[in-house]
Amino acid sequence: MTDLTPEEREKIFQEEKARHEAKKQFETESKEAEVSANTKKAGKGCLILIGVIVVVILLIILGPKKNGTVKQLEQIRVNIIRENKFENGQQDYIFRATNTSKKIFTGDITFTAVDETDNHIDNEYFTIENLKSGAVTSVEGSFKEPARITNVKYEVSGSFEPVSKP
Repeated sequence: MTDLTPEEREKIFQEEKARHEAKKQFETESKEAEVSANTKKAGKGCLILIGVIVVVILLIILGPKKNGTVKQLEQIRVNIIRENKFENGQQDYIFRATNTSKKIFTGDITFTAVDETDNHIDNEYFTIENLKSGAVTSVEGSFKEPARITNVKYEVSGSFEPVSKP
């Protein structure tokens, strides 16, 4: 190999230095791009999570208003009267609802017959429309397997409308 002049050596040195710096800059930019991409992904993930949380909270707060408040629904008094009448292996009942609120009630009452271990035996269901304040409504129903029934539970759902003034 021939000897290089000092100018040629300097030129080679500068070229190697430039190549080394370009490689270093490329690696740095690649790492920064990777970090930026990961940050963007994490940011999007956080935004999606926050969005989902906000939607769930709004659904809970602003959800369907089909049911009156628990306090209002407690103003529908329910009585269950077992009759001395059996037909086709079923026990007859009278289900009575009284509106003790100062509003008009429209809704449903579901009655569930259960055994001593709280297992479901049978259901009865009835709809009440425009039950005025102080009014009482009754409906007859029956449950199968009366010998197994130890309790009848009920659930009231519906809404209340103010009484319109003439």
